[in-house]
Amino acid sequence: MLEGLNSTKEIAKQLQNSTGEAYDAVSGATETAKGHVSAVENALERSRKFKKEGKKSDIDYIEFVKRPDGVAKGKTLDLTHTVLRLHMSGETKDINFDEFVNYGIVADPANGTELPKEGEFRRVTFRQNAALIKLETDIQTEKKITKKYASHILINYESGETKKIELSNDEYRYKIEAAGKIVGMSIFDGEYKLTDGVYDSHISQWQFNLKNISHEGYNFWGFETYAVVVDSSKDSSEIAFFEIISDNVKKNFYVGDVLNLDEIAIKAVTKNGNNKTFTTFEVVRENKFNFSPDNKYIFTTADIGTKKISVSREIDGKTVTENFDVNVSDPHNDAPAKVEIYDKDKLVVTKNIGFEEFTNNSGYMRFFNTEIPKKYEGKWDKDTFIVKVYNASGNLLNINVKKRNLTFNIELPDYMALHGSGGYIMFSFKYVDNEPKTESKTEAVDIISENTPSAVELYDGSELLKKETITKEQFENSNAHYMIYNVMIPKKYENWTKSTFTVKVLNSKGGEIENTITKSDNTLGINLTKYKSPRYGKGYVVLRLKYKDVEKTDDKTPEIVTKTVTASAPVDLYDYDARVKVVYNVKTGQIISVEDDETYSGSNQPFWRKAQKIFEKLAGKKKSEVDGVDAISRATLSSDAIKEAVKKALSE
Repeated sequence: MLEGLNSTKEIAKQLQNSTGEAYDAVSGATETAKGHVSAVENALERSRKFKKEGKKSDIDYIEFVKRPDGVAKGKTLDLTHTVLRLHMSGETKDINFDEFVNYGIVADPANGTELPKEGEFRRVTFRQNAALIKLETDIQTEKKITKKYASHILINYESGETKKIELSNDEYRYKIEAAGKIVGMSIFDGEYKLTDGVYDSHISQWQFNLKNISHEGYNFWGFETYAVVVDSSKDSSEIAFFEIISDNVKKNFYVGDVLNLDEIAIKAVTKNGNNKTFTTFEVVRENKFNFSPDNKYIFTTADIGTKKISVSREIDGKTVTENFDVNVSDPHNDAPAKVEIYDKDKLVVTKNIGFEEFTNNSGYMRFFNTEIPKKYEGKWDKDTFIVKVYNASGNLLNINVKKRNLTFNIELPDYMALHGSGGYIMFSFKYVDNEPKTESKTEAVDIISENTPSAVELYDGSELLKKETITKEQFENSNAHYMIYNVMIPKKYENWTKSTFTVKVLNSKGGEIENTITKSDNTLGINLTKYKSPRYGKGYVVLRLKYKDVEKTDDKTPEIVTKTVTASAPVDLYDYDARVKVVYNVKTGQIISVEDDETYSGSNQPFWRKAQKIFEKLAGKKKSEVDGVDAISRATLSSDAIKEAVKKALSE
């Protein structure tokens, strides 16, 4: 666009006025274009001078390294930060403002010139007259922004006293120590009151908002909000009233759950009118607050429904009490006892689930290779089936059904007993060609009854080592997979093999039940080969073996005189007894083994199962040592009842 021109005046005019063909061509880079046009004009002017005078300048051209600030502040023009780069016969040199005079460079207007009015522009030109070089830039005078600040805050006390807080232009938040009951605060501009403060009792803070208050003669408020925090930590006046902050306290429980008040908080107001907040149970207790029931209370069946949690404190010689409610439920109500899967009206799968089995699996049940007709293979989704899940009372439970890959999942969103995140039942299917054959009801019942175990006897040859009894209820509650823990046998059998023992399984009539055995580590598995229930499938009994040293007499002849005694003791806060069977050495008084004697623990089953870990700890102890055995964590009440029952057994 510049090629062939004798003058750049027209292009420079277009760029200056932001119009015309030249401006449109460089829109977005106007300042750079102005510099280039200026350089071209300088070159043309120098060429004309050289032609006239026959003399060439030492400086070829000049450019900015650092321009003057585009926005001028103060009252006079400041060019002292400008840096120029001189291009001279193949070399370059950067010079600061105080060196300009050495190279014949002057500024117009000069440094220190009075600035124009606010917001107006002023063009500054740097000239080197000998070389006919000029360099231009535009500067705008900054608009002056003014801020108004409040002068002080006045505190008014109930006693009639006042206190002034002088305000700084650098701070908007202030802190004072509590020194009596405050009835109000106001913020001022000199003698003029701007507004009254508003007290936020949650954070013990007075707040002032100036957003909608005039700041005549100024552009802005320096701070639109101010705050005064009242530090009540040194307020020793008595508490006048309080309220409970229970937002972080769990509100829904099952029977057997433990009340956790660790995150409770109390917001109190002192007689001086200051707020105090006590957080965590320990801090609240230290400040003379009492709880009913206390922290770590274990909910019982008597608590089912809405349960009040009370917090009280003595104020002016009277007991002041505040409450909040929690909900307590029976876990059996939300636990599955039976699952039915239908295709329209046809029952495809039925599965019974024992409460103990469900809780032992943490609310997550998995059933693999559940047989269904082959016609469903590759053709079912979550909407193919209708699912009904019942609790032990026969009531339908709330469920969500999903298909995940090849598994059929039934979510139980309302079951929160163990982990607070619901439970589920998962099925994987095995597809079979024919519908399972059915037997007459009477015939099926007889076969199941004849093969339901009532007792298991463990022999080494003809020597009976151990006999364990099983009730029908225990076997069926285990879904026909009954496990007996801590079966104590002499230590000499520690390296036993499957051929070491002979097992007899007896039904309720004393008849032998056909079985086979397997070995896995210290576990002896007994497969009841003829037991097959439509409800439970195949039947198993598992013995988890433990080993004990056999005491010997002085002549080293093994001689142990044992006695087996049953006893019971009540579990505090629950409506059942801990029943135990104790085998002990009559001569030494030492316990050989402790076992559960068909305790029915009801809704406390999860804690009862935990407590049974104490059985192993009691082995080898005498009656005088029983109290010194540590209770099982989170099953203290059940553990204590077991120890009491064991001591009773050893007294007989």
